[in-house]
Order: sequence, then C-alpha cells, then structure tokens
Amino acid sequence: MKIKILIILLMILLPTALPAQTYGWMDLSDNLPDHSGSPGINSVFFVGEKGWLTTCTATVIFYTDNAGQSFEIQEMPTSINEVYMLDENRGFAAGSSGAVFYTENSGANWNLISLSFPSNVRGIDFPPGSEVGFICGDNGWVAKVCADSVYELADLAVAGMTAISCPESINQAWVCGGSIIRHYLNGEWLADQSATLGYWATLHMYDNSFGWAGGDGGMIIHTENGYNWVRQDNPDTLESVVSNIFSLDSLQAYAVSHIVLHTTDGGVTWVEEAQNIDYHHFLIDVFAVDEHNVYVVGQENTFMKYGELTGIEETTPLPSGISLHQNYPNPFNAKTSIRFDLDIQSQVTLDIYNVLGERVSTLADGIYPAGNHTISFDASPYASGVYFYKLDTGGYIETKTMLFIK
Repeated sequence: MKIKILIILLMILLPTALPAQTYGWMDLSDNLPDHSGSPGINSVFFVGEKGWLTTCTATVIFYTDNAGQSFEIQEMPTSINEVYMLDENRGFAAGSSGAVFYTENSGANWNLISLSFPSNVRGIDFPPGSEVGFICGDNGWVAKVCADSVYELADLAVAGMTAISCPESINQAWVCGGSIIRHYLNGEWLADQSATLGYWATLHMYDNSFGWAGGDGGMIIHTENGYNWVRQDNPDTLESVVSNIFSLDSLQAYAVSHIVLHTTDGGVTWVEEAQNIDYHHFLIDVFAVDEHNVYVVGQENTFMKYGELTGIEETTPLPSGISLHQNYPNPFNAKTSIRFDLDIQSQVTLDIYNVLGERVSTLADGIYPAGNHTISFDASPYASGVYFYKLDTGGYIETKTMLFIK
C-alpha cells in the first residue's frame, strides 16, 4: 500500500516529459505568391518569423510574417538583389542601377536613400548592433551605407564583387569577387587574400577569424585567422558553383549549389542535406535564423525550410513504389547522379554496363532503407559512349540509358 501511494505521489510531483521535437526539411515553394515576373528567388533574409525574399528579375519583394506560411508582395521601383534587416522593422534593400532603399516598417514603405552607387548592388552586410554597414557590387565598387546615405565609395578594380561580410565591427570586413578576396582593416583595403585561383561567388565570416568562401567547381575554402584560406572537400560530385554559404558559428555552416550542404565540424566534413526534398533546380541563397530555422531559395521559385516538423510533415508518405530515375545531367561529362526510390527497405544492386553488356562498375550493393537515394557515377576512367544502369531489388529490375561525352 505504501509503495502504491509513493508511486502516485511521484506521478503528481514529477513533471510530465514533453514529447521530443522532430526537425527536418520542408518544401514551402507552393506558399510563394503567383507572380509571372519571378523566375526564381535570389536572396532570403529572416528576423524571427518575418522574412524577405527577393526575386531574380521581378520588381517585387515577397514578405512573410509567419515563417513562410504565407506571403505579401511588396512592389519596388526596380529589381532588388539583397535585403538586410537591422531588426524586424528597420532595414535596407538594394539592387539594379545602384538603388538603395530603407524601411522603418518591415517594408510596407521603402524609401529611396541613394542612387550614387555606380553599379548594381550585389551584397549588403552590417556588424551586429551597428547603424553603418557595407554594400558591394559590379565593377569592384564598395561603399558604406546608413539610413540616409551611401558614402566612402571605393573602387577595388575587380570585375565584380558578389558578397561582403563584416562580422564584428565596421573596422573590419571581407569582400569577394572574381578570383580575389580582399580584407578591409581600419580604413584600408589590404592586398588580395585568395588562396586558390577561381571565381568566388560567396563569402561569410562568423567572426574576424573564422569564415568560409565558395565558388566555381564546387570549391569551398575556410579560414581560422582571417587571412590564410584552406580548401575543404566537397562531396558534390557534379562540382556545381557554390552560390552561397552561411555560418552559424565557428563549426557549423550551410552551403548551397544544386544541393544543400552542412558541416558541424568546421568543414572537416560537408554532408548533403535535404535528401527527402525533390529539388531539381539550382539553389542560390541560404539563411539561418538559428540551428533549428534554416531557409534555402533558388531557381523556379524554390523555397525550402529546415525546422520543426508538424504532424502533417511527419506523416508525409514514403515513395509509393520502387522507381529508377533518369540520371542528371544527361548527357554528362565525367560525373552524373542517379536516383532511385524505395517504398520499403530493400536489398539493392545498382550496376553500370557498357554497350557490350559488360559490367564496368557497381554503384550500390547492400540494404537500403525506404526513401529517396542518390548515388554519383564517375565515368572519367571509361571511354565516351552509351552506358546502361540497372537497378535490381530482387523483385524489381529496371534499366535506363545514359550518354557519356568526354
């Protein structure tokens, strides 16, 4: 009897355990407004649940105040490449012809503050808590910006500046474009820092020591002191342009190309994310509010979010059957990706054959869980020509053709 009473008291006094939260990737593209002038989304910025998405060519900004569940259209007089918000109400938008706008009401009204910047604006960044930041753009131009002006123009004589980052104060910043990375220190732009020749599309510093840059050929480079850059391995076998990187801290960052990449160990390993999302369009920008709220945008109005899954997303059905997809790209030069879907856990073999029927490679041979799977094939050791790839799960066999051109 005493034991029963003790158990009852413990049940009353001890707090009830909360159910574990489940996080994953969700495709929210259907939530975007239907706007005929928008072939894609080229930037994303969030403050809490408020977000601003700029379009590739249309003169509008898509605005949400509920984490992307619905959007309003903010009309603009020119196309906008970037939005940067100081808080949920005050921020900047900039784009074509050097136009820079400022808002104090989340974008309900955007006021033109300058047309003095001599090129299209490609990047905006502000140090935490600062009222002064940097913009950069085509033809190597960089300038400071505040709520009422653009000033201290500098011509770095570079073909184009694509991104700028000032993580701690207005006294230090990094900018990339073309094949260079430049460092701004106490009023002076220092010599080029680029560790590897190539085209740099993006750069993001977590602080004045740690940061990443990315660009052509799937290249990702990393610094731990703000000036020495080291290349890191990228699992993307297609070597697509790394179009954007966002660092959460010195260890964790996201990168996008035609896939989503994520590192939690400072870039020692980058892994592909969002494998449950059927994204076939190039991804352009990534922004993280925190580690549980990450947004990705891209061509064909792609809009994805990593966040807490609701009951609806958790019960999203697995593939309805077994299928083998056409490889991408096709034809291909050296490397291509092959995707197959499984409705149940299966023993899988995926083999490559030449036109003589000879097996030249086995890409998969083992047990795979239900879901979508993508495997890369590197044909560089083989001759150009037609090849066949065959999926065999025991009870299902399918073969498709692909063309390799050196």
